[in-house]
Amino acid sequence: VVGPVVVTIAKPVSINGEWGAASQPAWLVLNLPTSGVTLNSSSSLHGFVNTPSGGVTLNGNSRIVGAVVCDQLTLKANALIRGVSNPANQSPIVALTSPANGAQFQAPATITLMASASDPDGAIARVDFFHNGVLAGGASIAPYQLIVTGLAAGSHTFTARATDAGGASTDSSPVTVGVAGINLPPSVALTAPLPGSIFNFPATITLAAAAQDPDGSITRVEFYQDKKRLGESTQAPFNFIWTGMLPGSYALSARAYDGHQAAADSVAAGVTVQAALPYITDFEGPEGYALGALDGQGGWVVSGFATNTDQTSYAGGRAVILAATSPATRISQIFPAYSGRSLVYLDFFARLAAGDTAASSSEVRVEGARLALVREGNEGEWQVFQGNGAGSGVWQRTGHKVALRADGQSVAWQRLTVRQNFAVKQWDLYADGRMIASDVGMIDNSADRFSRFEVVGATSSDVVFDHLYLGFDHPLFTDADEDGMDDAWESARGLNPTINDRSSDLDGDGLTNLREYRLGLRPDARDTDGDGLPDGWEVRYGLDPLRADATTDSDGDGQTNMQEYLLGRDPSKGAVTDINGAVNLRLYSPAR
Repeated sequence: VVGPVVVTIAKPVSINGEWGAASQPAWLVLNLPTSGVTLNSSSSLHGFVNTPSGGVTLNGNSRIVGAVVCDQLTLKANALIRGVSNPANQSPIVALTSPANGAQFQAPATITLMASASDPDGAIARVDFFHNGVLAGGASIAPYQLIVTGLAAGSHTFTARATDAGGASTDSSPVTVGVAGINLPPSVALTAPLPGSIFNFPATITLAAAAQDPDGSITRVEFYQDKKRLGESTQAPFNFIWTGMLPGSYALSARAYDGHQAAADSVAAGVTVQAALPYITDFEGPEGYALGALDGQGGWVVSGFATNTDQTSYAGGRAVILAATSPATRISQIFPAYSGRSLVYLDFFARLAAGDTAASSSEVRVEGARLALVREGNEGEWQVFQGNGAGSGVWQRTGHKVALRADGQSVAWQRLTVRQNFAVKQWDLYADGRMIASDVGMIDNSADRFSRFEVVGATSSDVVFDHLYLGFDHPLFTDADEDGMDDAWESARGLNPTINDRSSDLDGDGLTNLREYRLGLRPDARDTDGDGLPDGWEVRYGLDPLRADATTDSDGDGQTNMQEYLLGRDPSKGAVTDINGAVNLRLYSPAR
């Protein structure tokens, strides 16, 4: 041993041979709080032994040079102890860690006393606890604690005393607690919002409560939405600001606590958050949506089976799946009244499912407008419902097709945008940013605002839906004049982006500016493809205004399309009366 060394041992020690340094017995200190030491024959220990609760046995011809503190000492034949001076024992360190000074309890109180203790040059033999100066009990091993029960009302002071293996002791600083008699519970009432209040999404609501304690003070007021804790306020006035609420119905309440942790709950107040315009959702967790059944989340009403899933999505990590059910699953959202806006835009991403007819296909329905994906061979074609304004109408094809999976669901995500004009009772449809239908009649002309959005699933395949926007600004491009045409497109082609000129015909080719926008033609050029045939004339007779086809004989009657145009004839009909009352004749030259 090259010391000084202090060794603390839990179990009995048996010594053989020579321990310690003969010239420096003080270099080795053995602390054995509860066990003992045995020196076998002819063994020697140069050091100090502290075993206040154990025994020390020296067998024949063994010896200890140093000092011994023990409960029982046994020396056998020719054994000896030679005493040398013991280094000064350092006092232990102790602190009462529980309860906290000034803590309050309710009579009859049960309190757990806990202390931390250490010894800089040895080991802790025992920690004793004192109640108002009287020993209440103790512990000889860590964790040092003692439970006291039945404490009456009043003030109570506790200390802890640590004693080390060398007999030195230290007292902790005192801790004083209060024990109160019978505690009266507090009372609390939710003062805001009032029951039945209605808010528009996205809403911020201030919850307020009035609370009092008849025999003490209020330490905090917690606020709850249904059984979910929203937050707390620790001082009057007791308020909490709730943000980020999804549409739906909620029960709000407050819970007050007094200084003795007695609690009382307020009467719940029912409030409603409406999905007001503008409205946007990705069905993500930060918006308040949870994985699982969609019904009831965010104000959505489900008939059938729809889930919020993280297995697929267009944006973010989640989307809504409408399961293939019979009858088809429906999800819907209701919107409150608004004023001053006749144009409303709907924009969403979906993978709808196509059936053989519109009736068997998945649909999107928005206040007087309906659209569906209908199977056309291996593809699906978008169809729109041309309403008559009186509650009915007919389905019309748009010519815009998408690829389908074998089960009828579209292969890729489709972006669909609906522009509804309640002033003229018409709507337009864009697919993936391109207008594919315009001036479609609404089903019911009595509707003067947007109030309902609905997606109808299919029986043959799941339908996936994500990223919904409803508002008053065009989601695809800037449209200051609200005519449905991109302002940048209008400026580049000689139109005025500050004037609604969708129904005008700038180049006089028989096509409105909107029709040219939809067909990809130039509204500032009478003949976009430069073949000498006006765009309007080509569109009227089914020719391609983007392909020079003036020298083509489309109907095979021996006359080119240009000749037919100059003669005022129909280039799509050969040798039959055309719409102008003329007859297309085949020229005949006898063989020579």
